[in-house]
Amino acid sequence: MPPIDTIAVHCTATPEGKDYSIDTIRGWHRSLGWSDFGYHYISIS
Repeated sequence: MPPIDTIAVHCTATPEGKDYSIDTIRGWHRSLGWSDFGYHYISIS
C-alpha cells in the first residue's frame, strides 16, 4: 500500500446551538442518493 500523504478533514456546517443526530446526517446524505453517511467518523458533541 502506498504511504498516506494527504488527510482531509470535513465538517457538516450546521447552525450554532442546534443539535443534529447521526440519523439526521445520514438522512441528508441518503437524500443525495448515497447508501449511508459520507464520513468515516462522526463526533457528536
